[in-house]
Amino acid sequence: MFIQIVGGGSIGLLFAGKLAAVSDGLRCAIVARSREQRDALAQAGITVQGGGPAGLAALTPEEAAAQADKPDWLLLAVKQGDIDAAFAALIGGMLGAQTRVLCLQNGIGHLERLSASVPPSRLYAATTTEGARRLSATEVRHTGSGVTLFGRAAAETPAADGAPQAEEAEKKLVSALHSAGFDAAVSNPIHVILWNKLLVSAVINPLTAILGVTNGQLPQLPHAEELMRTLHAEASAVMRACGYEPAPDAWERLLDVCRRTADNRSSMLRDIEEGRATEIDWIVGELLREAEARGEAVPALRTIYRLVKALEARPAPRE
Repeated sequence: MFIQIVGGGSIGLLFAGKLAAVSDGLRCAIVARSREQRDALAQAGITVQGGGPAGLAALTPEEAAAQADKPDWLLLAVKQGDIDAAFAALIGGMLGAQTRVLCLQNGIGHLERLSASVPPSRLYAATTTEGARRLSATEVRHTGSGVTLFGRAAAETPAADGAPQAEEAEKKLVSALHSAGFDAAVSNPIHVILWNKLLVSAVINPLTAILGVTNGQLPQLPHAEELMRTLHAEASAVMRACGYEPAPDAWERLLDVCRRTADNRSSMLRDIEEGRATEIDWIVGELLREAEARGEAVPALRTIYRLVKALEARPAPRE
């Protein structure tokens, strides 16, 4: 089986590095957004801290689209803000007749953009609670083990090559992820799970970014748990208004993520620290849009959205 990972950030490097270390008939390649990272990965491979470097093919998106050798699975590990119409079209050029696309983004809204270039029967969504921190262009630290669940983004659409073939492809990907040391499973339909993951991301990511703390420190701060509960309740109300029911233990799951990824600095926190745009528009921003469309009042979510946007616009400190 041939798996291609698009994106050289923390999650992309983690999945690519661990999959590349599997020697059981699995081929793995990584697609980096910049030529500089592509060259570094081609020369040094990927090192998941604590292990040796794993060699793999490295390409740019344009090179991946041009090559005749197409993957069985394409794991999309870029940020949601990168998935515009042009990038979605580029992803479409990377696909072969049997390629399936697995999206590892945190929020919602990206599947609709990708569906213009990816056949709905081959588009999958995933949630993962794996924690990772990129140390360099070729090195990553695995900061917390989690669970990866994935399923068809349009479960009601029959697979173009038939359900048995789709199920076989899904089983092969699960097997490859298990061989790489990931806890993974198929879950059809996936949308309730995506929403439950959004409940976690909408609380942990912006609050850690605003407060400058790790995931594990967040619930330990005075007053933070009360704010977490308020945000969780508002996001849950939006989820219900959209026709999905939160898991009965949704709050406990959120706290469990904080515990299992205690040392992890969320991607939103790292973006703020490094002066990059965050994914707030595709996590909390999407919740605000859904809330407005359905008449839900979400004052706490609106406040943290504005705070993160203010942090994004903050001038860089003088040296």
